[in-house]
Amino acid sequence: MKYASVAALVLAAAAQGLYPSSLSAYGVRPDLILVVLIWASLRADPVEGAFLGFFAGLLHGSLVGMKLGTFVATRTIVGCLAGSVTIRLFGENPLVPVVSALALTAVADVLFLLLSPVAGLLSSLRLILIEAGYNAVLVLILTFVSAQLELRRRIRLAQSRF
Repeated sequence: MKYASVAALVLAAAAQGLYPSSLSAYGVRPDLILVVLIWASLRADPVEGAFLGFFAGLLHGSLVGMKLGTFVATRTIVGCLAGSVTIRLFGENPLVPVVSALALTAVADVLFLLLSPVAGLLSSLRLILIEAGYNAVLVLILTFVSAQLELRRRIRLAQSRF
């Protein structure tokens, strides 16, 4: 497991506990832990993604203070699925992380809904779609920033060789 991914999950948990409600769109706040989990797991294999998902579930369940098992189960499944996407589809195409974030956020939330049912199924599905879109935009931003940082690292490494 990459220590940077674990550190990013811890930072996302801290940010999620601190960010203001003004960042919400249509009553939905982004799930920063899930965003970082998807982003990190897309760069990993299925086993590492599952471990990251397990850790993310522990963090999120501890942050919320309830339904720890549901968070652990759903995040572990999403991490493993994201790692599988990496093996099968991932390339330099920026649409892959966006579509993956949309689908994986929907999978996580639907699984959570199945494991912890709530009243108002239609309103829950509407909120899931909004959150999936929000998370997809954030994953796109994270992917772009990390690609730029990796490019700068490679340029510095190439310049140091000369």
